[in-house]
Amino acid sequence: MTSSDAVLSIGVGCVLEVVAFASKHFYASKGYGGATDKEIPFWLGRLGFALGGALFIVVGVVHVWLGG
Repeated sequence: MTSSDAVLSIGVGCVLEVVAFASKHFYASKGYGGATDKEIPFWLGRLGFALGGALFIVVGVVHVWLGG
């Protein structure tokens, strides 16, 4: 991972965090191609996006901090 990849990872994580806390409806995935019409519980969608965002941010920050 390069330094620019680490910065990109932090950016993607921030976008996922914004989506987690700005969205009001989350829908089930049908794989790599999109979403279905089935709505999932609000807390589950928010938790998934927030954890995914946190993971991207942590990976990017650790790489920058340790000098990868």
